[in-house]
Amino acid sequence: MDAALSRRSFLGAAVLAVAATPVLAACGSGGGPAGPAPAGAGTLPTYVPFNGVAPDSPGAAGRASDVFFRYPASPARAIAAIPGDGKPFTALTIADIAPPALGANQFWQRVNERIGSPYQPSFAPGADYPAKFATVSAGGAMPDFFTVLPDTPSQTELFAATALDLSEHLAGDAIKDYPSLANIPTESWRGTVFNGRIYALPITRGIQNTWVMYSRKDLLAAAGITADPRDFADFEAQLKALTDPSRNRWALASVPLDYVRQMLGVPNRWSAEGGTLTSALSHAAQQEALEATRKLVEAGYVNPDAATSPNERQKTWLLAGSSAFGWFTLSAWPTLKTEGSGAYDARGTTVPGFAAGGVGRAWLGDPNHSIVGISKANKDRVKTILKMADWLATPFGTEEYLFRNYGVEGVHYTMADGTPTPIADKSPERSLGLSYLSAPPRVNFAPLKEVLLANQKFEFAVTENAVGNAATGLYSNTQSRRGVALDTAIKNLELDIVLGRKPVSAWAAGVQTYLNNGGKAIAAELQKAADANRGTGGS
Repeated sequence: MDAALSRRSFLGAAVLAVAATPVLAACGSGGGPAGPAPAGAGTLPTYVPFNGVAPDSPGAAGRASDVFFRYPASPARAIAAIPGDGKPFTALTIADIAPPALGANQFWQRVNERIGSPYQPSFAPGADYPAKFATVSAGGAMPDFFTVLPDTPSQTELFAATALDLSEHLAGDAIKDYPSLANIPTESWRGTVFNGRIYALPITRGIQNTWVMYSRKDLLAAAGITADPRDFADFEAQLKALTDPSRNRWALASVPLDYVRQMLGVPNRWSAEGGTLTSALSHAAQQEALEATRKLVEAGYVNPDAATSPNERQKTWLLAGSSAFGWFTLSAWPTLKTEGSGAYDARGTTVPGFAAGGVGRAWLGDPNHSIVGISKANKDRVKTILKMADWLATPFGTEEYLFRNYGVEGVHYTMADGTPTPIADKSPERSLGLSYLSAPPRVNFAPLKEVLLANQKFEFAVTENAVGNAATGLYSNTQSRRGVALDTAIKNLELDIVLGRKPVSAWAAGVQTYLNNGGKAIAAELQKAADANRGTGGS
């Protein structure tokens, strides 16, 4: 389950997995290659990359994922000692597929043996998890591990009341006692800091939550187009050449509002200058982006059903060739390639500057899916719990990772030429929510050399001058409580403008309404969080 509230192209694209979308002027790190370096690093853990397994093609933290074409033969265990202490450990987490009864679950039994403590989970599927979490947290006492989604209300108070302060064990070089946790990049730890202290573990996604424009290179080539657009005018010309309603073909599967914003240099939701957060909604280029996008809709380059179609349907349009451009996250690349047929060829499209000579800049997605608290009841057991978390975060290429993700060879999967293939009727046994308790950095793994290398090359290209969200890792209670309604109102206004139902001039009044109805409070709360974290490396 990867659900989030980060901003996206408002027509269709499914929401991301992690970041709430706050909106107007209120220091936070921009993160990634383009973000400003925060002052101090006393709270954030020291980053120590795992070097035990060499990728087939190395990536770089914040830039591109490591690539593996096959699982290493005879993988070694990264952790020799059993981490548990024989006592049960409990968890409240996500499992979209209900596993078989634990007593008959061979994978659960092996997990208990490997960890050395009986695992006692409580599950809910992603869509139902917020309600279950609210019920459990209302009772006060929390399980040993508890997964917290980004839009969970009152997080600062929640962690202060129920979770251990982990700073003593994880800040700076202290994390080196837990090598797998130290392998999680710094940017993902920012979202675990509240009031300058580490209260959680990150479930990292790296750059995979970054939204990009995909294009069907085979369709473009058939139309005589062999290069990415040079600027907005060239993009518009490509859309015209690829649109033919008589053949049920529209160039765009959704309105590319955020793509156009990136062409114009609109910030990634929040920017930080001189210690002050400023929302992208206040940027001078917003109305130009709305007007340019409105013209694309008016010209008929967008599928007419885009406004009411979910992201998955838009993906089918790209796969079927009824659209040549689609707006999806980087994590969709392998799926788009393997679901395609014959001459199908989808690749990422870089962001051009709006005008000739301009520089477009992609927006980095939130680096985390969620964060995980450790109950205060573990004060005398914290080192054991963190050793369990370290085991759960052992990286790709290790024996532990292979077991956690695929199970027992011959029971849960078969292996051929370095490719594990799940045994279908045993797959539900592995749905124990372990990857939402602690997890290593993502890698791209498949026996698809050309596909993965092209993916990685694009990741490096798109992140070269990408901009992070300066509010990454900061929390606003008003956003968590009222953000959905506020963001929906803004998205509806965007829709009205680009569909021609309202003039572009309505934007300013809509933003002011947003401010009056909660946007000012969000800005103030984010600024307060940034100020509290300043000097700790947490913002």
